[in-house]
Amino acid sequence: MARQAHSLKITGTIGDVTYLKLNGNYIARKKSSLNADRVASDPAFKNSRGASSEFGKVSQAGKFFRQSLGAFTSEGSGKRLADSVMELLNSIKNTVDRPTGERTITAALQDPEAVKAFEGFEFNQKSRVGRFFGSNDVQLLPGRILMDDFCPVLMKAPKGATHIVLSCCAARLDFEKQTSALSCSEELLFDAKNTKRVKAELSFELPADGPGILLYLLKVTFVIVQGGRVYLSGNSRGNGVVVVRAEKGD
Repeated sequence: MARQAHSLKITGTIGDVTYLKLNGNYIARKKSSLNADRVASDPAFKNSRGASSEFGKVSQAGKFFRQSLGAFTSEGSGKRLADSVMELLNSIKNTVDRPTGERTITAALQDPEAVKAFEGFEFNQKSRVGRFFGSNDVQLLPGRILMDDFCPVLMKAPKGATHIVLSCCAARLDFEKQTSALSCSEELLFDAKNTKRVKAELSFELPADGPGILLYLLKVTFVIVQGGRVYLSGNSRGNGVVVVRAEKGD
């Protein structure tokens, strides 16, 4: 690699020499033999092609996951949700015992144990939802989520928030056909300063039976109640959604 010494700076390729600007300097170097056609056909790049193919499919699956659940999760999602979803789906995809390039989310989710990897997933890594609601606090019953011992003040609402809203959702996702169905509960409102332990019960209809996976999600939203109206808190950092349970479909 050499710097261009003449006063007329150029970029591009002439013969076997490539001229380019790098870190503010104009340089010249020998043209590389690596190009798109070689990467697409050379056996030496087989694994690279496979990894690229898998990355594209996982990215598409991640977009489908986020968009399918977005109507319910938007108020409880963090800024790094896309990265967190990609990390989760990659770990699930990697459970498939196949060569690189042949591993897919759909194949992985044929294993009920792989499906369980969704359990405990936090849509906002900075929220306390998953840490607050341990497995002993939340009971998942047919068509409802029950909390017998919910103490609102322990949620430690962010400054300015006066109340806590609880809601849940059952979602059936088919990654292969890219179809989804959601059924959400009503919202329960609690005074954020309430120190008493109360019963919280959220009811919902189950989506129709079908292939794919079934996720049960619990959402906590901090709000401001003023003049009989409910407003989202300006500090949404504590809002969150967690996957309570994940099951394989039919």
